[in-house]
Amino acid sequence: MLRCSLLLTALLVLISCGDHSPTYPLADDLATISGKVTNKYGVVTAATVSLVTSEGVLATANTGGSGTYTIKRVRPTHYHVYVYLGRQMPELFHGEVDLHGGMNTFDIVTR
Repeated sequence: MLRCSLLLTALLVLISCGDHSPTYPLADDLATISGKVTNKYGVVTAATVSLVTSEGVLATANTGGSGTYTIKRVRPTHYHVYVYLGRQMPELFHGEVDLHGGMNTFDIVTR
């Protein structure tokens, strides 16, 4: 009987959460950031754009042929933004951004 009650309780919790897990943040609460990386010569391709929180959480994306990048499903908070070309190259850009839930645009002009 106890087992049946536990299963029923778990089922009610899942139903009340809709199609989202109760232990995972809702998609509406997460942020997406996208933009274009350019310099004085045009778009910057094959660069790595990194988001880093004060706790050290890291999310990255690479720019494509048009210089655009997208990083999806990150926590809305304050981030340091870095852009690198290759592993041994110095950073091309360092800035900061505050992300809110949903779509965010952050275009980057490097040196």
